Amino acid sequence: MDNLKRFKLYKSGKKWCMAAVTTVVSTASLMALNSTFATANDNPTTSVNTTQVKQTNSNGSQTTPANNNQQNTVKNGWQQATDKSWTYYNNGKTTSGKAYQELPTINGKGTSWYLTDNGKALSGVQEWAGSYWDFDKTNYTLSQKKDYFKSDWGDWYLKDSTGRIQSGVQEWSGSYWYFDPTTYLLSQKKDYIKSQWGEWYLVGNDGRIQSGVQEWAGSYWYFDPTYYTLSKKRDYVKSQWGDYYLVGNDGRIQSGLQEWAGSLWYFDPVTYLVTKNKDITVNGNKYHADKNGFVTKIEENGFNIPAGTKNTLYYNNGKVYFVKPDGNLAKNEEVQTPVGKLYFDKNGVVGYTGISAHHDAFLSSIVNGAVQGWVEHGVLPSLTLAQAIIESGWGQSTLSSRYHNLFGIKASHGWTGKVANMPTGEYFNGKYVVINDGFRAYDNNDQSVKDHALFLVQNSRYSNLLWDKNYTSVTRKIQQDGYATAPTYATTLQNTIRSYALDDYDRIAFAIKSN
Repeated sequence: MDNLKRFKLYKSGKKWCMAAVTTVVSTASLMALNSTFATANDNPTTSVNTTQVKQTNSNGSQTTPANNNQQNTVKNGWQQATDKSWTYYNNGKTTSGKAYQELPTINGKGTSWYLTDNGKALSGVQEWAGSYWDFDKTNYTLSQKKDYFKSDWGDWYLKDSTGRIQSGVQEWSGSYWYFDPTTYLLSQKKDYIKSQWGEWYLVGNDGRIQSGVQEWAGSYWYFDPTYYTLSKKRDYVKSQWGDYYLVGNDGRIQSGLQEWAGSLWYFDPVTYLVTKNKDITVNGNKYHADKNGFVTKIEENGFNIPAGTKNTLYYNNGKVYFVKPDGNLAKNEEVQTPVGKLYFDKNGVVGYTGISAHHDAFLSSIVNGAVQGWVEHGVLPSLTLAQAIIESGWGQSTLSSRYHNLFGIKASHGWTGKVANMPTGEYFNGKYVVINDGFRAYDNNDQSVKDHALFLVQNSRYSNLLWDKNYTSVTRKIQQDGYATAPTYATTLQNTIRSYALDDYDRIAFAIKSN
């Protein structure tokens, strides 16, 4: 008997292995078998064993068939069919069913791993072990390159560097995309989906993950341009096309009457843009949005200007107005006054213009209170305004936006109002440290401005700066008195006053006080 050896694929742990199996073949019935085997090719990929069989004539003589086509062949190794496909044989037999196995390399040296079906090497997109994979159409091995490619049946798929077909949210060519977890195809439907790691994303009609201002389910929303997730922070943002929108804490774009940065604004319910130069009625109350969008409530009861008043600043109930040479109030315009060029809103109240919508609106909301601080208590307006800008970050710090504390005034033992505990940076022994401290909290910016003046008046250590008309002197004094610990505090205040011409409001206050 002859022993023949073939290889069987089996799994050990996570590896596929081959084991040699010896088969005993009886030669009793093969009496005419020639013991000489011819090797068709020394390369194991194409080796074929052939056996010649002699024939016995009627006269008892033996002959060898003259036609080689009559030879019986035993195939071994890789064999290429007329359709260019490759099939692996072992002693004329192939493996049964689908298998991922290590075999001699097709037209090469060494061994490689192939996915076969009844011994035939598979290529293109194939299912194996619960996933889909892409096998190279040239060498039949598993692809090792991340790519977006077209399958044999025309659909496009994304594969990673291991050859696995991808699904869910994936990065490709500088963007993020969503591939259907069932079909593995790029989504072609706008949808709000949950990713494989649990975060939710908005998918566009082209499968791309969306960011910026987007429409979904009858509303507009803002998706973070960095993380692509829905924003959870109230903010005034610039859209991808350049317009600004107010975003709520739930990521929804806001409309109607809204509070932001200590001021009131009105956002058009159709365009969602801030409204400017327009009277508005909300819930029966009348408001006016000035040229910067800053909204003020129109009071039904105005005030009477004394007869003959012309070309003069007029102070009434803590507000500054200007009566033009023609006897009319300056409204919604910038006009020349005895103390310089000033802006007055639709109601005729002095404001601020010239920086940006947000900065102008912030200053407009506090300049009248600053002037009132001088008229009633001798606190220089430019100091109040500069401190409000620096201490609150233009009304955008957490302390100012949540609690309307524009000046960082701490809650002392004698304070009976609301208190907000916040972290704050301080200088101790020349070193900057962060501590938690209690700060005064207010219902609006106006309360903060008024309390700022009272705070300086009621603390005797600041008495040296009251009624001082020189902002350079006043800013040095407030630093020396210990209002802030930063060594450059006075210089910062002075630079802020000069940068935004805040001393214009000093001159307004001086003019009003002298009348």
